[in-house]
Amino acid sequence: MIRLKLEREKKNGIILKVGIVNKEEVNNPIIRRVLFEGQEIKGGRKYNYIIPLKFLIPIVNNINNEEVVIEKSSLLSYIEYSDEYDEHYYYIQEVTPSYMKNWRKCGCPKIYKVTLDVNKKSVNKEVIFNKISSILN
Repeated sequence: MIRLKLEREKKNGIILKVGIVNKEEVNNPIIRRVLFEGQEIKGGRKYNYIIPLKFLIPIVNNINNEEVVIEKSSLLSYIEYSDEYDEHYYYIQEVTPSYMKNWRKCGCPKIYKVTLDVNKKSVNKEVIFNKISSILN
């Protein structure tokens, strides 16, 4: 079983904590990749790792729903965009002026809202803001 929890970070960021109950789950190639890029929590009882948030959607979509548990105290939505080459991802719970300033520096990519459904154990990702292309060219 895999437990997932989204939490707010101190500096208005979002972190994803993962707790792996069965060691058999580590044999899954998706989980191995996630743990390779993740960070182990020392002394963590319920959650063993902090992993990059970009792996939330692949975990929920590709692992059996019976084996995934999304905590009810978790954040249920966040906003994200990435740079042109998907090297850096930017996550926040609420849009701020500094977030939008950074968005303009990155070339105005699409901004997505990711919503978690705890009961259905699913993730919905939709575009909420798109760059307005100039009409007069």
